[in-house]
Amino acid sequence: MVDRTSLFKVSGLPDPFGVVVLVFSFILLLSPYFSGADFGVFKVPLFAPPAKKWLRLIGPAFFVVCVLSFLPILPGTDSKQQESAKSNPELKPVLSGERAFFLDGFGGSELDSKWKIIEEDRKKWTLQSSPPSLLIVTQKGSIWESRKNLKNQFVLERNLPGTNFEIIVKATLLIQDVGNSLSVSIFKDDDDFLEIGYCAQPWGQNLRRVPHFTKEEDGRRIPLIGENRGYTAAEAPETFYLRIQRDGNQFNGYYSFVVNKAPDNIDDIRWTKIGTHVWINFDGRLALWADNGDGPTEVGAQFSFVLIRPTSSSTSKRIEKPRSHRGKVALTS
Repeated sequence: MVDRTSLFKVSGLPDPFGVVVLVFSFILLLSPYFSGADFGVFKVPLFAPPAKKWLRLIGPAFFVVCVLSFLPILPGTDSKQQESAKSNPELKPVLSGERAFFLDGFGGSELDSKWKIIEEDRKKWTLQSSPPSLLIVTQKGSIWESRKNLKNQFVLERNLPGTNFEIIVKATLLIQDVGNSLSVSIFKDDDDFLEIGYCAQPWGQNLRRVPHFTKEEDGRRIPLIGENRGYTAAEAPETFYLRIQRDGNQFNGYYSFVVNKAPDNIDDIRWTKIGTHVWINFDGRLALWADNGDGPTEVGAQFSFVLIRPTSSSTSKRIEKPRSHRGKVALTS
């Protein structure tokens, strides 16, 4: 079956609003023929002949436009997802099974309208076609604690599921200097967010490459640091998965690096747990970004796909022993 969607769905307007507009268009269509009629609960106004003439022209046109806006006549998202699956074979089981809450493989020539870019620098991001991905060029900037100069923050303009869920992002980063960083976040505002990422910390006269899972509440950061991946700049781009799993008021952070090849099934990823943050009644929206903190060296940060789905007992069971500690060295900003 060919995936189709409607103009109304693309607009993102709430369904009740669409029902109101459709009912209004139907009333407008019939009003010139029932001028002055009294139906008890409402009465049709008495229209003058010129008004009836215009309503007979406007009413049908408006009604047809409204009906067409609800018909699935536009290409849907499956074509983009199938294109993404060619480059990310681990997504194929997701596409053939239960529909995800949200999935974006960044295929096509235009960014999905559900993304909002905060402090956009258009020269520093693009959609790539081979393979399909979102590329952000890092630059100076951050939203850590008092710093508020982050550029190109991609925020999903859609509420996350109201029940337990997980966010899985596949990304690639070539760390070359202190400050190079890629982040996935449940973002409420500049002072309140959960962030899982991969970055370069200062380490003596050198650096260390580490994944981290950080809670920033009221502008104060609480980082949990994963196992280091090396004490020098990366020799080649590193591809990895980042995952945030919500379980009630607990949020768990995981990562997994692609060593030889990606798994054939996303549920076969071997996750390493960084740790857990507890945050009562916390809510936010998905956000992606990449930056240098205060560092000068620009690198490319590539996002291959974003998946949001409800969690179940059968989802992503392959979890290794947690490897994390609270960072004695603050993450660079």
